[in-house]
Amino acid sequence: MAISRLITKKVGFQLSASLVALLPLLSSASYQDAQATIKEQFQTQSTANQKHYQQQVAKSKAHWADTRTDKLRYATYFSADLQTRTTEDYENKTLVIETIDDSSIAKQSHQKQVKKQIDDIVEAQHSNSVTTEVVSRKGERILTTRITPQKQYWDNKALVYLDDIKMSAKQWQVPPSLILAIIYNESRFNPNAVSKAPAYGLMQIMEKSAAADVSNFFLDGQKISNESLMNPTLNIQVGSAYLHILTEKYLKDIELEHSRLLISIAAYNAGIGAVAKHFTKTNSIKSLVDTVNNKQFNDIYESLTNRFPYAETRHYVLAVVDKEHEYRELLKQ
Repeated sequence: MAISRLITKKVGFQLSASLVALLPLLSSASYQDAQATIKEQFQTQSTANQKHYQQQVAKSKAHWADTRTDKLRYATYFSADLQTRTTEDYENKTLVIETIDDSSIAKQSHQKQVKKQIDDIVEAQHSNSVTTEVVSRKGERILTTRITPQKQYWDNKALVYLDDIKMSAKQWQVPPSLILAIIYNESRFNPNAVSKAPAYGLMQIMEKSAAADVSNFFLDGQKISNESLMNPTLNIQVGSAYLHILTEKYLKDIELEHSRLLISIAAYNAGIGAVAKHFTKTNSIKSLVDTVNNKQFNDIYESLTNRFPYAETRHYVLAVVDKEHEYRELLKQ
């Protein structure tokens, strides 16, 4: 495999005006100097996220009996008046648009939302099937449309989060293509994904590993709540900050950047201790760094993808490396 596939130039991106940086760039300040500011910003944002989440759940229950709380399967969005609900069903790969009441006004609102979804799909040149029906539920009539996009529609959901990803990539000095590749392999860009572990959100953050490390390094031990991790912007920030910890803290003394990134990918999935044990038979990060510095990149890649003890991690490294290359090429366009 060509070494250049994991080498990415550092390119500056303009920050989205609609987003507020939750965690500042630390390139010109020590971690200790930045902790107070980070903690204050994080606590404010975390409280706001939890309050908004609870309000949305409470309001939706008043209109919709089946709230579809299976976060691994559904991503659900509501119109301002909560009368129209759009659900992305990741299990059945369908979009379901529902509007309470089939009056002429409701139908117009429903058709407008359906047209928007179809226009988005057609613009991306995705063929699809569309079915519409009126469903009766406890005395109410619900206008329901199901759209079945092609696979590429789901793959292109990365565009929704691209501003956040570019912002975090710049802040945390992580290639945006790597963040995209990890999100794709972790959650397929489902912001509501929750695994059995449990790991949360786009980058599948676990409270006792990635979130704990980010908290300890940047938030003076302030706990990162699971509810907050369901916010896509914050999730990407925390995941990117964790990648920064791996590459610039734990593994910073690995001399070759592409080798450091490769080890970081494996550590993101299996944990840095497991990666250290694979290469050194110990949990010593220093020993891991020394061992990697004495190995060729191709030998490291072969070891991780063919001889690592966890099949999941072997496949994960292969998949992330391939997807990283694909996204890096797309970002050049």
